[in-house]
Amino acid sequence: MRLYAVEKDARNTSPDERLGLQQARAKPTFEELEIWLQQQMSKISGKTKLAEAIRCALGPRREATSKMANRVESVRSSVYD
Repeated sequence: MRLYAVEKDARNTSPDERLGLQQARAKPTFEELEIWLQQQMSKISGKTKLAEAIRCALGPRREATSKMANRVESVRSSVYD
């Protein structure tokens, strides 16, 4: 629900404002989720479907973090070009 609230608040804002909101409010939520998922992995067998799903969820999380960093640079570059 927190992520939906971030996107709702970011609607009708400039790209810079939207990015700022996402970084300030969504990023910590994703970080909390990643920690929670890693904690769950330590409690279950790595051979289960649940473990497979958690690994699947954690993979894109790392990719999304990288994309967010790249997006910041992209926005900065386009602003100053």
